[in-house]
Amino acid sequence: MKMPAYDYYCKKCDITREEIHQISENPEIRCFECGGLMIRVISFNMTGFIFKGGTPAINWKEKRYRLKKREKIGKKQRERYGTGP
Repeated sequence: MKMPAYDYYCKKCDITREEIHQISENPEIRCFECGGLMIRVISFNMTGFIFKGGTPAINWKEKRYRLKKREKIGKKQRERYGTGP
């Protein structure tokens, strides 16, 4: 069974260390340097997250691509069928 890794931070010593334990556990982690209580912080090195959607730049490129494609198709249809009555 894999267990998640958590980052713990000591305000006094300004150090961070990683601890591995079960989600249901809430251990009191002590600093190696000063012996003070460390606090759990959000870890940004976690894997397994999939972010849906894109950045504004990517979304803008996709939108521009779709508009150009639509204009191109519209131009072909006007050439083939005319502008209408």
